[in-house]
Amino acid sequence: MSATLLEWIFILAFFLIVVGFMFGEAAWLSKKGWATFGKSFAFSALSNFIGFAVGLFVFFIVIGLFLMFSLDGTTQRVFDSKVGSIAGTVFIVFATILTPLLLIICKRIFLSALKMQTGKTAWLFALASSGLILVFALGLPTLIGYLIFR
Repeated sequence: MSATLLEWIFILAFFLIVVGFMFGEAAWLSKKGWATFGKSFAFSALSNFIGFAVGLFVFFIVIGLFLMFSLDGTTQRVFDSKVGSIAGTVFIVFATILTPLLLIICKRIFLSALKMQTGKTAWLFALASSGLILVFALGLPTLIGYLIFR
């Protein structure tokens, strides 16, 4: 197999896992009686799309900026200082934490906006669902990539 095909398999695995998780999440919500399957699927699709789109967009912008800074030598001049090193670390941590936080917040807001659930149960569901989708959607393709590329 060519390297390009293997990369596309990795990307396809990510999207298939996300779509499968959305159907599973919608089925679980409708089984629990929080909403109908259609409303649950709309909740899952919207919250996942907004959380992943905005979070990963910001993540790739920050990583792209660091790549550009490293190519022209700016990282050696700026990030070698104590303030620059701290700022660089803060930006990387912000970019990494943003996607999970956006998923949790989007799920919680949409649970409330669609009048599906409120209170502690909604926060626990948002936290658990966001954690699971991140582990499965990012972990399984990484495992598949590792097994294919080793």
